[in-house]
Amino acid sequence: MKYLRQENSAGIEDGVLALKVRQSFDGETGKFKLKGYCVLEKRFGAKPTLSLSLKDGSRRAVLFQDNRSGMLNKRYADESLNCEFARFNEFELDVHELPASLSSTSQCNNVTIKVTEFSRNNIDETLALYSEQVENNSVDPEFLLQEMDNWSKEEKKSDLEILLRSSLEVLLHRHAGPYEANFLKLRKLYRPKIGLPRTHFRRVNALLNKSLSPHKFDGHGLTCRFKDLHLTESFWIELRELLAFLTQRFGTTFVESGTLLGLVREGGLLPHDDDIDLSIVLKATDANAAIHEWIEVKKELSRLGLVHEEYMSICVEFPLIKLKKIQDVPVDLFPTWIENGKVFTYPHTFGTMSEDELLPLLQDDNFNVPIPRMPIRSIEENYGKDWRTPSEKHGKFIRQTQRKFRQFIQNGKELKW
Repeated sequence: MKYLRQENSAGIEDGVLALKVRQSFDGETGKFKLKGYCVLEKRFGAKPTLSLSLKDGSRRAVLFQDNRSGMLNKRYADESLNCEFARFNEFELDVHELPASLSSTSQCNNVTIKVTEFSRNNIDETLALYSEQVENNSVDPEFLLQEMDNWSKEEKKSDLEILLRSSLEVLLHRHAGPYEANFLKLRKLYRPKIGLPRTHFRRVNALLNKSLSPHKFDGHGLTCRFKDLHLTESFWIELRELLAFLTQRFGTTFVESGTLLGLVREGGLLPHDDDIDLSIVLKATDANAAIHEWIEVKKELSRLGLVHEEYMSICVEFPLIKLKKIQDVPVDLFPTWIENGKVFTYPHTFGTMSEDELLPLLQDDNFNVPIPRMPIRSIEENYGKDWRTPSEKHGKFIRQTQRKFRQFIQNGKELKW
């Protein structure tokens, strides 16, 4: 244990004008060393006493130092008699002596008040242990969860407890059970916040991602970049089977976006990417009809058990459909429709490709999956003319086109997607 929890018991109304306790931990002795100052009102006299009450009921005196404090005297001279000699000598606390409290007794009438209390800081202690295990590549989520069972009632109600417990359950169970979905909910709740809640989330999420490496937890849930995955032919067989099923059931289906870019530019999946992007060519010939048809597609996929329902209920808005993972790889599904010979593919093509540039589909030479008839045209719509050079600007390019779909998205939301 390297952390001590301090909670001040008295304030100005009790006669404590200023209190500061600095703590350090001596690794050799396993004890805490504490020092600081305590400024009390005039009614406590010029020479009040301090004492430490320990867990076993025993008491130890804590002595004020005999050297003057100019800063405290200047600030509190009108209100206090002990401000010149407010600093107290360093004292030690053993973890077995906790909880403990520091009290002050007035010089004249023996009135005693409890100034501050010390107890185990289980939250910081567990986080420090977790960090140490991460650095040593020896994270034991079961042990850490057991440690959390010993936290105080107050600590168990904290944001950090909620985040830490959920992250450890993800680490322990991975894709099994509701734990991945639970942490996704917390991610959506805490990530946009400001101040301590977001700081707590970032701290816990960073520890989780270090523990999961090379996997990570992001907006897709538990994922892994393709450069760290060892995908075999069985993955491509499952993907081709899914594409064939979607084509037979709903309409021509092809790979797009990052998946298409990887196949054309890299001859495989993008090393930094972590999901598969697919699109279905709907029978609809305008945006309104596409909305209604896409909603029916989602309903049917849900009925067939192919939709990642937990994720959809937490993070997804119209029109993205999140399918169940293929060998732990997320699959995103988007709508395409053809209106007056022009292609509309959410979120990157808004009538700026012709139908004959998309159809009939070709087969990728390496993995035999369906791609647009003119794949480079589709990629340029998605990533711009400089698609051959990896760039962070590509995301901005997509967002520019995505704005044109605002009415399409709004109308879809109004139909209770």
